[in-house]
Amino acid sequence: MRKITRGATAFALSTTMTWLLGGCCEPGPPPPSGPDMTPPPSGPDMASLPPTDEACDVGRSSAGCARRILAGAWKVHGLTHDGHALVSDDAGALSAVRLADGHVERLRDHFLRLWVLGDIAVIFHDQNPDHQSLSAVDVWSPSTGLRPLDASAQQYSLARMQTDGRHLAWVGNITSDGTHGDVLLGSIDSDAAPMTLLSQIALREPCYPRLRMLGERLVVAACGPDDLTASVTSFTLDDGVSTTLQSPAQAMLESTRDRSRILVASPAGDTQLMAPDGSAATPFVSGFVYGHFVPDGSAIVYRDAGGAMWRAPVDGTAANEVLAPGAEFLYEVSKDGRFVAAGGQGPDRLHRQRRQSHAAVRGQRRRRRGVHAAASVVSGERRG
Repeated sequence: MRKITRGATAFALSTTMTWLLGGCCEPGPPPPSGPDMTPPPSGPDMASLPPTDEACDVGRSSAGCARRILAGAWKVHGLTHDGHALVSDDAGALSAVRLADGHVERLRDHFLRLWVLGDIAVIFHDQNPDHQSLSAVDVWSPSTGLRPLDASAQQYSLARMQTDGRHLAWVGNITSDGTHGDVLLGSIDSDAAPMTLLSQIALREPCYPRLRMLGERLVVAACGPDDLTASVTSFTLDDGVSTTLQSPAQAMLESTRDRSRILVASPAGDTQLMAPDGSAATPFVSGFVYGHFVPDGSAIVYRDAGGAMWRAPVDGTAANEVLAPGAEFLYEVSKDGRFVAAGGQGPDRLHRQRRQSHAAVRGQRRRRRGVHAAASVVSGERRG
């Protein structure tokens, strides 16, 4: 049995039953969220399980025993930050359980999958028969309850849905063939119709839209209906006033973890660093194809058109080459900022580099094709 703790709540999970408990344990890490594609297990009817004060199976705290509020073979899909569990029963019905007192709110008789974003749950249901990635979507929060959000939204891409706790932005009104949609912005606590920020943008390569909430702004990289050249636009969250940050632009968004700076790039690879509202714009590197900020935001690691990898400090000092030309893909920067994982179909040097560096690079995405390589990005040392 595995115990997951967060604040004053705890979950004890097993393959045969789930107990939801309150009033126990030390604070733990935030719960995971994201698409859940596993069908719910079987279990008893939720209405037959009133809260009970039995047992201290998970442990004791200074307040006394944990209080069991549900028992049975429930599937736990996620935890909101304010202490609600999203669970489903054996029939696939979805409910929200308030962990403080065990109150159960039944949400839907069936659903496809859900994402937990902070204090809200985004619930997909009624799949489009002509395009399986599309479905209707509802949004639920403790303050507003369940309400419809969109009749046709993309189920799988979290990059196309963003929230700051007060606002929700998403790509919706998607055509039945999945090729075009609107960028919409609404208030989580209001039933008012959302604002349409961009109409019928292209939803195909190389123009899949990117959305990111940064402070009081929503930044969107997207293409027009018939134009496969992107623009990067910043919108105020309260009234949707727009500021064009880069046009034409690459359809990419990179931001520092503190959300204070973003990188935008022209189709030719000339880049600028700026604030999310477009202020304090500073010319940066040229020859940029794509890249990522290191975790502390002090530099960008990027790939140029020739396949070389560079580390460019944001203070404007000279960029250092960390991997010679030959890499086709830049996968990601390690969480400690010390290594970059890259790959391609290149020379034997990359094969050797993979064997030498595999143990040093943690958490990089694995791909079936290509050959992986790693290079130090701390000082710009080139390896291999």
